[in-house]
Amino acid sequence: MVIKLKSTRKVQWLERITKLKEVLDSLTGGKKNG
Repeated sequence: MVIKLKSTRKVQWLERITKLKEVLDSLTGGKKNG
C-alpha cells in the first residue's frame, strides 16, 4: 500500500513537472521567437 501510494505520488509529481516544463518552454520559446 505504502509503496503503491509513493509510486502514484511520484507519477503525479512527474506529470506536474512535465506540464510546468511544457508551459515554461512555450512561454520562453514564444518570447525568444516573438
